[in-house]
Amino acid sequence: MLDPTFVTAPDTVGFLLLDRFSMMAFTSALEPLRVANRVAGRELYRWRIFSLDGLPVRASNGLMVVADEPLSASSQMRSLLVVASFEPERHAAGPAVALLRRLARFGIAMGALDTGAWPLAAAGLLDHHRITLHWEAAPAFAATFPKVELSPRLYEIDRNRFTSAGGTSPFDMMLHLIGRRHGETLVRSITEQLVAATWRAGDLPQRPTLANRLGVRHARLGEVLAAIELDPSESWSLAVLARRTGISPRALTTLFRRETGTSPHRFILQLRLLKARDQLAATSRSIRDVALDCGFASLEHFSRSFHRQFGTPPSALRRR
Repeated sequence: MLDPTFVTAPDTVGFLLLDRFSMMAFTSALEPLRVANRVAGRELYRWRIFSLDGLPVRASNGLMVVADEPLSASSQMRSLLVVASFEPERHAAGPAVALLRRLARFGIAMGALDTGAWPLAAAGLLDHHRITLHWEAAPAFAATFPKVELSPRLYEIDRNRFTSAGGTSPFDMMLHLIGRRHGETLVRSITEQLVAATWRAGDLPQRPTLANRLGVRHARLGEVLAAIELDPSESWSLAVLARRTGISPRALTTLFRRETGTSPHRFILQLRLLKARDQLAATSRSIRDVALDCGFASLEHFSRSFHRQFGTPPSALRRR
């Protein structure tokens, strides 16, 4: 990884770009390295861009990035960052997994941006490590890799594994690693050059609480909403919710309608459907598995509810 000791030899950081990778995550991680060299007046970092076959890789925004070489061609780097985005399960088997296992044997520190943790986990390289990835992919990831400790934070650094949730969070993670190696004075100069007010701590959550997003002011209701969002597939009966809030079922229903604009039952159903939509869009899991994971007793009930909520059947969303 970006070793915290102060040395003069430049670090070589590799970026493995997987098909439909996140351009935002990639550039957010790369630019701090470039500016660190510029501000320091010497080469602190080098970087190499890899693809699985050495050919250009298309980002999720449609732009193509030219790779320097195939991943199999080199092990001469201190750390490697895997950059992915949509449908990360596609990379959980095949050449990516085998190559990552081989490189790990050379002692290369492994990192991931957005959903790049998926192939690392499939290679067994994240077992018993604390990691993070984009919140949309987190439920399916947790179900697939129970040996990995999943965090909802912006970024995580656990021994020689470092992961970020994607978006702009790689910027914060790379600044943290640069600061560990070269000091915070350099980091402040980098943020000035990039017109960034500051950098965020890794222990911040990826998203505001559900209560904040909805403008809910009632404290106990906010706590219940957080519990529901954490696992909407639970059996959240009105009686269970009433006990958690210490409010009668009738009063709770009134409070729910006032604060969220809908009933508890409808609110929970909507959260389940949103979770299902995210999984259908971001993973290749079967529609039946997604339905069961999101708390629906049958595929038929799920399909009807999904169509009623979004105006299209789940199969049509999956085809798109």
